[in-house]
Amino acid sequence: MTAAAENWVKVCAVVVTFNPDPSTLGKLLDSVLLQSDKVVLVDNGSTDASTVSMERPGVDVLLLGENLGLAAAQNRGIQRATEFGCSHVLLLDQDSILAPDMVARLLAAEARYTLQGVRVGVVGPRFVDSDTGAETWFHGRGPLRYRYLKGTESDPVVRADLLIASGMLIRCGVLDAVGGMDETLFIDLVDTEWCLRAASAGYVILGASDAMMYHSIGSGSVKSPGGKGRRGTFPIHPPLRYYYMFRNSLILTLKAGIPGWWKLNNAMELLFLLVCVSFMPAARLTVLMMMARGVADGLLARQGQYLRGKTCHMIR
Repeated sequence: MTAAAENWVKVCAVVVTFNPDPSTLGKLLDSVLLQSDKVVLVDNGSTDASTVSMERPGVDVLLLGENLGLAAAQNRGIQRATEFGCSHVLLLDQDSILAPDMVARLLAAEARYTLQGVRVGVVGPRFVDSDTGAETWFHGRGPLRYRYLKGTESDPVVRADLLIASGMLIRCGVLDAVGGMDETLFIDLVDTEWCLRAASAGYVILGASDAMMYHSIGSGSVKSPGGKGRRGTFPIHPPLRYYYMFRNSLILTLKAGIPGWWKLNNAMELLFLLVCVSFMPAARLTVLMMMARGVADGLLARQGQYLRGKTCHMIR
């Protein structure tokens, strides 16, 4: 990286919303406007228009009018960011709040590794669950299940295998080379598929432990089997999300070029999730039914949005 290229940094945050909480969204925008040059707010067909009327300097609101899915909304935002001439895109969910120096630390990690000759694909922060206070680190491949990677005080940056979408800082040149998000997945594992694709193209996934973000996972949490304290919980989601988790897992497992370590690690994760469902306080049968539908549609390679009573489009 030349000195001129290193100094040319223009970050555009892409925030995807769907019926957001106005208070939380306002806090997110406050935190990100202080750290970015531009914010593109992509609303995915919220039913309450008042929740997306966040008119303020530096925020460009893009109303899609219908729910096109997370990946499609991210791609629309990325396209708008490139039109603004930004060097980097920062992907954010509507319920994330940035620590004051998060973006600066992500940029510093990218610059340091790039100067060392590393082909950096994406950098992401660690995050603290807004509800439980539990810290979540970075996913690395394991012999059976994912390993959690954590940097040290002297070297806070780790080479990871997967990141969650919210907080991902990606240089626009990398997006040009790797491509955007896979819209056929609609939601869930969109970030996983992109990270695997970037890695297969020779890019390195970095997690910056010293960059922090507050982020809510799921709509609540329950105690996991054998779990102790706040770390012994797992997040619960609306039943439909489990459909996408299981369907997209099958789709990726059957997809050419997906590494074997991910298939095994993800299979163990799904098995653990299946066990945890029995500890859910309510809606167990509904969740199990949606999981089964996800498996069936995954085997049939159905893509896009789940529409009850209608057939999804076929991937192949």
